[in-house]
Amino acid sequence: MTSIELSAAGILLGGFALLMLAMFSVALVRGLVWRRQTDTSAAVAPELQDVLVDYVSGNNDLTRIRTFARTNRRDVAAAMMRFEGALGGSALDRLCDLALNLGLVGEWVHDAHSRDSARRRTAFARLAFVSVYEPCRRFVGDMLFHALSDPDPEISLWACRAAIQSGTGEQVEAVFDLAVSGSFLTRILLTEALRRYANPLCEHAVPQALRSPDSHRVLAVLDMLVAWERAVAIDNLPDLVGHRNKDIRIQALKLVPLIPLTPENRAAIVRGLADPDPEVSTAAALSAARLKLEEALPALARMLRVASAELARTAAAALAEMPPRGWEALEEFSTSPNLATAAAAEGALERARRRTGL
Repeated sequence: MTSIELSAAGILLGGFALLMLAMFSVALVRGLVWRRQTDTSAAVAPELQDVLVDYVSGNNDLTRIRTFARTNRRDVAAAMMRFEGALGGSALDRLCDLALNLGLVGEWVHDAHSRDSARRRTAFARLAFVSVYEPCRRFVGDMLFHALSDPDPEISLWACRAAIQSGTGEQVEAVFDLAVSGSFLTRILLTEALRRYANPLCEHAVPQALRSPDSHRVLAVLDMLVAWERAVAIDNLPDLVGHRNKDIRIQALKLVPLIPLTPENRAAIVRGLADPDPEVSTAAALSAARLKLEEALPALARMLRVASAELARTAAAALAEMPPRGWEALEEFSTSPNLATAAAAEGALERARRRTGL
């Protein structure tokens, strides 16, 4: 190896060493800065919290708050977010108005356009929090609504929560559409938030979605309706109970006790008892028992007589909820030569009598 080559290698190694040293120095400085910020935040947090509590309680003196906003601006924003879920009414309005007047909402709008994903998520979380306050919604404009379809799922969820808080029909229906067409996790997170809008959604959005040819979408709507446990009007229940998708049939039968019990719907339950899938027939039996559907007695009796031991116990429990005719059937089946049938009937009848003190 020539001296020139050795010199070049030495220069490269030296440059690499300097680069590593520079990177280490930057990391060290960042660590020290972060540590100092963390210590400062911890030191001012109790006083800042007290100041904000005084303000939302009605104290209009902003002197100390404005001082904190100049010297510890990040801490002010973080302290405000700690009130999420703890405030409501005029107290929450005062806090949101304070964020607007301090210019924090404007900063969050700016951060929402950042290329840094962590900064964007933080900004949208904070904007969703203050969007409950109408002047903040006006200031933010349509940005949160457009973010419903953001490719970042976390930002999309924050936008959904903000849209739900706004309470406008168009935005709520857009969130509902996202919930029933998105992932299972998205639906879980949005179902409870949409509960308070169950009635207006059931007027148009829900029936339209239940008529969709997309089985995934139909099942998602049924899952939400069952979770809401609200009385709803569905005009195509017999079609859902007879759907080719087993899960849709099961969820539709679970929903039966929550909808108007028309003759068509009663007949759909009875048909469900004869479904070849045991999970579907079990769901039908539970609904028949809850509704004390007497026209289901023959089908339940047949299930008790010829079905598997597990289904027989389900049918017997359903019959036990329908005295006196259901009890009479159980008494008769308790003497059946079929040991599984007799055991299921006798056990259900004994439990029913014990509950009623007989």
